[in-house]
Amino acid sequence: MHWSELFLGNELYEKAERKLRDGIASCNKKLNILHLEDERVSKQFKSISDVLSLIDSKNYVKEVVNPLKDNMLFLKEETDKIINSIAEIEQQIKMMQTWRDKFSKMKNGSVALIKQITTISKIRIINPIKDTDALSGLRISVKYLNSIDNKLKEFYIYK
Repeated sequence: MHWSELFLGNELYEKAERKLRDGIASCNKKLNILHLEDERVSKQFKSISDVLSLIDSKNYVKEVVNPLKDNMLFLKEETDKIINSIAEIEQQIKMMQTWRDKFSKMKNGSVALIKQITTISKIRIINPIKDTDALSGLRISVKYLNSIDNKLKEFYIYK
């Protein structure tokens, strides 16, 4: 390694992998809960539908039929909410798959190129911009920041 480079270890790569792994686990857990909820709502919907078909054939009073129909409408709304939530989570999973593709291109071990550290404008930052970007929220530890600081001092001040 060149004297102006500083090895930062695998910390950034490991944090990226952990972010991906935790995100996928969270999405899978939410999907399982939503599928169970969808199954429960579907069973209720079917049982009310069966009761309504029996009631309609016997011409029961509207005081009995209308609340059941209202309950069916409520269950239909719940089903729509569940379907929308599942679609959102599937979108998150697709986003994490793109993260996986980006992380797979990363090499183990990060190197700070001290002689290339410079001030840049926020306008020049391409990625991460949004919270959904793969590298969003990833930070190196204070230990490595101090190492970079010491190397900068060594390179520019004490040279």
